[in-house]
Amino acid sequence: MPYDFSKSDEENKAQADLETQHKEVQPRQELEEHKPATLQSLETCDRIDVDNLVKGAILWQKDEAPYAWLDSCQEFIEDKTRAGGWFGARVGHKGFVVVTNQRILFACKMGRLAKDYAVTYGIDLEDVMSVSHGRFGFNDKLVILERQGTHRDFIKPKIQSLIPVINTAISLCQEQVQKEKQKERIHIVVDFGSLKNVMDSGGIVMTTYNCPKCNGVLDIPQAGKVLFCSYCGAPVKPVDIFEKIKEFL
Repeated sequence: MPYDFSKSDEENKAQADLETQHKEVQPRQELEEHKPATLQSLETCDRIDVDNLVKGAILWQKDEAPYAWLDSCQEFIEDKTRAGGWFGARVGHKGFVVVTNQRILFACKMGRLAKDYAVTYGIDLEDVMSVSHGRFGFNDKLVILERQGTHRDFIKPKIQSLIPVINTAISLCQEQVQKEKQKERIHIVVDFGSLKNVMDSGGIVMTTYNCPKCNGVLDIPQAGKVLFCSYCGAPVKPVDIFEKIKEFL
């Protein structure tokens, strides 16, 4: 970027940093510059874009596609056995941090003479508790806090520019999970056979159900969309039973 003599040194530096950050994170689509990636603007890219970079190292899951990636990221590993040095830490391999609609991945070459990449870290988005920005010397640090309480760190200048992408990816993933659960629930609503399958998969043995109106004992059918109480004639739907047992699934 050419120096703009009409601006101060601080303004020129801020503009240069903004352009560098924008170039590094671009996942081959335009993210709105005036705000971080949002649920409306984040889109997946073609897998081949990443495959060409990591030489096909990623074994893609069903319907998985990349959102963004950064190269030249390094593993940052806490090492309590080290005395002095870099404050009980060491830097590991250098490679790509890849954010997809399902996972966060790290792919690197395992040795100086290695030609092929390997995926040495991967975590499902639903297992990510949070992502945050840290510092190590002059480097920025991406901290991925995992659900089990551990964390994985990577360093690179401006690596924190991935944080809004990751947060949006997590939100979209959670939204998709809720949609899938809703689909399953709707399917159960209209069919006793599906309800039985769900109970069997959850280890629930239940063959009778008390009528919610008269408390009469009813046999749960193997199929059908509605059960009528043989005592009072009240209708009982699969969703009525599902609502009673879902906390045990």
